Amino acid sequence: MQGTERFQPLGLLGTGGQGRTYRALDRQTNDEVAVKEIRLRDMDGWKSFDLFERECQVLRSLSHPGIPRFIATYSAEAEGKFYLVMELIAGKSLKEISGKEILSTAQLWNIVHQVLEILQYLHSCKPRVIHRDLKPANILRRDDGSLALVDFGGVRLASHPDGGSTVVGTFGYMAPEQLHGEASPASDIYSLGATIAGMAAGMSADKLPRQGLKIDLQAAMEASPLRSLLQRMLEPDPQERLGSVNEVKSLLHTNAPRRPLGSTRRSRRTTGSRHSSGSDSNLHESSTDSTADPPARDPDLPAAAAFFATLFGSLSYLSLVVVEGVFMPLIYAVLSMFYTSTGQRKKLRQRTDTIRGALREGQQSMKRLARSNRRQKHTRRPPGSKRRDERRRLRGRGRRR
Repeated sequence: MQGTERFQPLGLLGTGGQGRTYRALDRQTNDEVAVKEIRLRDMDGWKSFDLFERECQVLRSLSHPGIPRFIATYSAEAEGKFYLVMELIAGKSLKEISGKEILSTAQLWNIVHQVLEILQYLHSCKPRVIHRDLKPANILRRDDGSLALVDFGGVRLASHPDGGSTVVGTFGYMAPEQLHGEASPASDIYSLGATIAGMAAGMSADKLPRQGLKIDLQAAMEASPLRSLLQRMLEPDPQERLGSVNEVKSLLHTNAPRRPLGSTRRSRRTTGSRHSSGSDSNLHESSTDSTADPPARDPDLPAAAAFFATLFGSLSYLSLVVVEGVFMPLIYAVLSMFYTSTGQRKKLRQRTDTIRGALREGQQSMKRLARSNRRQKHTRRPPGSKRRDERRRLRGRGRRR
């Protein structure tokens, strides 16, 4: 059983620039699925068909709970119709949710954390996957609060450039370099920043106040750690922007909890579940931070072990600072002599920035390790101190009597 015999349309989910998406019943598994249909007669040249084929290719290779699972492809060539079948994500888009209310700061941090997890997976694929159309309409919230990124119709592979001939994205959300057909992980970082800024201000990103090419966050948001982070994510020049997930996460250590409730690290549900029919509920807010900074050392840790842990953290931190501040610029300067074209140097710069982001994240971890023993010296009470305090209190009470 294949094609139209297997997948029975149940209703229209939405339309886009590349086709229509239907909810359908998979007669073979009795699950509901999402079916994307494109028609050659509706396409603007074969480039659109190439993008559809690339979407099928990419989804077939991906496996992440925050991304719809590929199921099948089929076609009705006589009618010029082609179909992509994927997991149906049950939930509402952030566009629907934010259109009815302004989300709280905790909810916005929640979105930042979860989408960064998905982007980190995509950008670490071989070849690297750039979404290019990240926006509230393409982020779905499930009933359990976890998020999913959908619509990979504009996806780009690092090994399959478009040669600067294809502009993919949504105005207001896409990075300035996408107007020239260029895209990198920094482009998805910009789109995530525009998504959060628009929801924080209660408007679509294309309506946010601007100063030249730059979004004027001071006019759209109150001063906060979130606004400071968004300013770095929304730099128009990709060389000045936070260019990778690791660079963004290096700032999250000091600005916000690292993993809120409703993370995308979850077991995959059975496909075909229905969209939520209940009222729009807020994104879950985290009451506890399940992955907060590493705790201070165990009070029972021997003094010698604590000393060596502090020494190791301090030396490692200094080593990473030296590598980032001395060796990385030297290596970059040497390699620049062999990379003569602008494109090669740009890729070298992006890789260097990624490595620097990882080094900075390591520096933060080693700094916390070095500080843990000092914190304990101020906060730890000697064993048995509570019992001695109780005995003193009782003796004092006896004297008063």
